[in-house]
Amino acid sequence: MYYKILNIPPIPEELLKFDFDNLIYKSVDTGFNVKHIKSGKELKAGTFSIGTINHQPLIDWITKHMPGVYPYMMKAQSITPETDIVHSDVLRLWALIYVIDTGGDNVVTTWYQEKGKPLNRPRLNPDKTPGVEKQTDTGFVDYNNLISLDNIKVKKNQWVLINVQILHDVDNITGTRKALSISFYPDRLAVVDKLLELY
Repeated sequence: MYYKILNIPPIPEELLKFDFDNLIYKSVDTGFNVKHIKSGKELKAGTFSIGTINHQPLIDWITKHMPGVYPYMMKAQSITPETDIVHSDVLRLWALIYVIDTGGDNVVTTWYQEKGKPLNRPRLNPDKTPGVEKQTDTGFVDYNNLISLDNIKVKKNQWVLINVQILHDVDNITGTRKALSISFYPDRLAVVDKLLELY
């Protein structure tokens, strides 16, 4: 399963009226300091930024509607135009996202398999060397070696559980994309099962 749209109620708009941008504490260039060519076009890497949600009314709402999802797992994330380059995530295996601003009308999340490699590519032991960031468990990934598997245009105010241990990118971002993201690590997979059961 690459993704599943969950029937969780949308977050009330009044709970999203907080200073999103001031939550951001870490920004990463999603290009991994390498040139990326996709379908003959050089991609411009966006900047992926993340920060901790500390708006208590929103935390309370999340806790009420999603049993077992702890508030410390919830982050604010934003991606600047153009592309969140293909990668698998560090440490987490699944992510539940809620898009506040899509970042454009044609933003697409696509999953891939690298030829000759396994489907799941978790980065459970990331390189700790300062300034070094890898796309996946083995390092550089060339778009020419990828097979496209599935894709989705996530809508605003939609809860989607996405598989982030499989290679994926987010393309065609024309404005800043903003979302809430809840991470599920290997020891939290029972919570994922519960969410799928409930929604």
